[in-house]
Amino acid sequence: MCEFKVLKMENESFTQIADEILVFNYDEETGDSAFYGIFGEKVDLKNALVLEVNMMPNKHNITVVQSPLVSEFVKLIRHLNKKSVSKEEIERFQKKLEEIKTKM
Repeated sequence: MCEFKVLKMENESFTQIADEILVFNYDEETGDSAFYGIFGEKVDLKNALVLEVNMMPNKHNITVVQSPLVSEFVKLIRHLNKKSVSKEEIERFQKKLEEIKTKM
């Protein structure tokens, strides 16, 4: 079987947060990511984005990063693809980016 380790990236360092993972699900409504292991155990992450899936021999890793912008970004991209994005939705995302910018 091909199980994965889940690594969380923070400040260019990696922390293993799950092992022997078989299934990944993303809930667009809540922004939650769920990783399920071989024995049914579940690891939940809020606002996580999968950066890399590595299936090289002896290195089955999924690398994730967390940010409060992830769920809004994914919704925006999905709506852009469906051509159903609203001006208000874009402005809401821009406002969140501006808030981050002012805190820098």
